[in-house]
Amino acid sequence: MRIVEATLGKELQHAQVLLRAFPKHQREHYTANLETVLRYFDPVAYEHEVADLNAFYGQPRGCVLLATDGEQPAGVVCLRQLDEEACEMKRLFVPVAHRRKGIAQALCVALLKSARSKGSR
Repeated sequence: MRIVEATLGKELQHAQVLLRAFPKHQREHYTANLETVLRYFDPVAYEHEVADLNAFYGQPRGCVLLATDGEQPAGVVCLRQLDEEACEMKRLFVPVAHRRKGIAQALCVALLKSARSKGSR
């Protein structure tokens, strides 16, 4: 497994592909809470966000981290700065085919490291 910051090129495209798959996964797996899922993933707003990840999560205060398993995109998570000391983790997603490999945990650890390096407490 490898984790990179997705800012340009194929890494950013892979992150976008994973993030575009995220709402469908949520709708299929959380049917008991479908109303909440549908409200959370407003299709127009979500696509706007995914189409311009750097505007929402870009440097210097945020990031998009992409995990790969071999050559396959295997997970994604975004960091968004809230203020000088606080940030939030957004959009953590690991497709079912790549689960149970420690990818989500590795993404979270990498995100925390990135957040601390940007001044978040």
